[in-house]
Amino acid sequence: MRTEKGQVGKSTRREALGAGAVLAAAALVPGVHAAQGSGFKVGLIGCGGRGTGAAVQALKADGNSKITALGDLFPDRIENSRRLLARDEEIGKRVDVPMERAFTGIDAYQKVIASGVDVVLLATPPNFRPLHIEAAVKAGKHVFAEKPVAVDAPGVRRVLASCDEARAKNLCIVSGLCWRYEFGVRAVMKEVHAGRLGRITSVQSVYNASLPGKPWPMIREKNWSDMEWQLRNWYWFTWLSGDHIVEQAVHSIDKG
Repeated sequence: MRTEKGQVGKSTRREALGAGAVLAAAALVPGVHAAQGSGFKVGLIGCGGRGTGAAVQALKADGNSKITALGDLFPDRIENSRRLLARDEEIGKRVDVPMERAFTGIDAYQKVIASGVDVVLLATPPNFRPLHIEAAVKAGKHVFAEKPVAVDAPGVRRVLASCDEARAKNLCIVSGLCWRYEFGVRAVMKEVHAGRLGRITSVQSVYNASLPGKPWPMIREKNWSDMEWQLRNWYWFTWLSGDHIVEQAVHSIDKG
């Protein structure tokens, strides 16, 4: 793969997804303590597969940082995430989440933000993202926000306002639009914008999505209420996900 400098390089999945980019960016902000090598305290809000993956990527991007708080609606998601993080040989020793910093319930995001973290990783269903970004920025936290950042126009406007506030506070907000961090794609897009391919008149994209090893959609358990069923299976409910174009195909749209 050819990088922007014209040298042959290897791009890893960690680099492609860019969850650790918020730590690297925040470390460059004047006054942020991690710039002196002491590392960030990182809180994860949304402990599903993508959230747990983002936590792994963040810690692998900065060998001094720690996960110090977890938050999710459901206790089983927190326990699963804690177990997966702790068993990772590279970052397991930097997972420092005692029970008093493992928060459940609809207000778990507030408790993670207030737990003394420097950075929050936001990986809940997208419907909650505008609220969580706003709360994190108001509290002076750096943010990694998974895509999409909202599911409707009012949510987008709320996020734009939070970004303006973050800019004024010298805070970093990094998006989960992963191809922005993939060296090969960045090099290609640079050539496209430079006009090397001529004038682009249309773009066609195909996006295939699946959840390896699990039923898709989930099988509903008998003890789940309607709300729990929807929250756990949020990909399939437009009010939570924005639909499959907004939630999944946004990567391909973003390239345009």
